Amino acid sequence: MSNNADQILARILAGIGDEYDTSKGSFFYDGAAPASVEMEKLWQEADKKLQKAFVATATGADLERLVYDRELLVRKPATKAAGLVVFTGVPGTRIAIGTIVRSERSEYRTSETAVIGTDGFAECGVIAVESGAQGNAAANVVTVMAVTQTGVYSVNNPEKITGGYNEESDNDLRERYYDLIREPPTSGNPAHYRQWAMEVTGVGGAKVLPRWNGPGTVKVVIVSSNNESAEEKLVGDVAENIESKRPVGAIVTVESAVEKPIDISSTILLTGAQTASAVQEAMEKALETYLAAGAFATPLIRYNRISEILMSIEGVEDYTSLTVNGAEENVSVADTEIAVKGTVSIGVSQ
Repeated sequence: MSNNADQILARILAGIGDEYDTSKGSFFYDGAAPASVEMEKLWQEADKKLQKAFVATATGADLERLVYDRELLVRKPATKAAGLVVFTGVPGTRIAIGTIVRSERSEYRTSETAVIGTDGFAECGVIAVESGAQGNAAANVVTVMAVTQTGVYSVNNPEKITGGYNEESDNDLRERYYDLIREPPTSGNPAHYRQWAMEVTGVGGAKVLPRWNGPGTVKVVIVSSNNESAEEKLVGDVAENIESKRPVGAIVTVESAVEKPIDISSTILLTGAQTASAVQEAMEKALETYLAAGAFATPLIRYNRISEILMSIEGVEDYTSLTVNGAEENVSVADTEIAVKGTVSIGVSQ
């Protein structure tokens, strides 16, 4: 039943006898019209309350309340990326804790005081200013001092900065709740090990391999919530959490999934609506989206799906060749692997 003001008004007037005038401006019309507006508001409020009452439709704090009350689930918080930078400059120059350095997209604050040594270098820990995955950085991209400091020539991060994870989304929290309902964890069964892994901040997926090395052994393979292999610290956090909760006697191994690059090479025909470089950029983003949706859950990266993605990109009329990891066939992904975007090469047929 539709419940906007006009439809409510129509139903009210339809219930009045034909012997009465219900046209616009009549006594009955003018009396019912304001009431129908208020009734619409009441229906809207009732619908909002109904949405908040179910896990499938609740969002934000309402969803958090429902999953906590029913399964004691807590939303995983965002974390800040951390790593090391190296300052070069005049020996003896002191770099204060809290000094800000930057990459093109993020800022980092030094987490300790450092002094440039006699060799002209000082290594210093840094933490991202903002929480979330945006704080993760490739090596050699943190190269800017927010404020120029006398005695400091340059700054750089020789290794990746990692450990930044976004707050768990409503969809991910909801799916974690459904996992517990579909496969109730109990007495150290595989679902229990998956629960213990998935509740750790930064874990985006987990597979449990019982008896992988004989009776009493369990392997837990994880990936990060950034849809890539898990860093050493995250593996350690999961192992520690499982160790504190597992049944006595189990021998548990926690490992990161190994990244399996998915390389795409294609020669395409253009419609003229886009350049080849624009198509390649769009294909790279589309491939990342496709892999993020289930690259750790599915045993196959389907050739036909890659073909569909390519053909759906604006500017692509057709292709004369398309290979996925060098072949025109599906790519198998092992239980201990996660498919990630590799090299995407798009050429144009002349």
